Amino acid sequence: MSKLTHGFESPYSIYILDEEYEANAYALPGANIYVTTELINQLKYEEELIFILGHEIAHINNRDILEMYSQDIPFRITLAFLWFDSILEWISVSDITWNYLSQQKEKQADIWGIQLINSLWLNLECATWFFERNDFIDPIFSSFLSTHPSNDSRINNIKNNAKFKTKCTELNY
Repeated sequence: MSKLTHGFESPYSIYILDEEYEANAYALPGANIYVTTELINQLKYEEELIFILGHEIAHINNRDILEMYSQDIPFRITLAFLWFDSILEWISVSDITWNYLSQQKEKQADIWGIQLINSLWLNLECATWFFERNDFIDPIFSSFLSTHPSNDSRINNIKNNAKFKTKCTELNY
């Protein structure tokens, strides 16, 4: 926590959820960040955890979820009113729009995590190990169905913005 806050009092509360089936972290209103034990168990370096927490802090600071809902709800109501929401049986125009907005928010949150790691003079490339190890299949045709950018683009973005080549810090949990 001291690395995240640079020694200042933090307005964020971080909770560890005893969840062994899903590797995830997410932010909720009230400056609450939740990290599952499965995610922590899959991390190898402190830089990964700091990047993930910085990413979640960005969602809180940017009020991403509130902004997305404020943009999405009028759009969904309009599409429903016009009876124009369904393209196919399994996907709707509003879902594609939501996913696009979500991907943009995720990219912005990644930038926050990148800036945090660089501000701590840590090796940003150490933050890619989780993404590299969990090499999710990202078919190009399904990119518009995903709420997150592809793993490859995230890894490349992180590596291209690394400023320091220090030793990675083992995570002890």
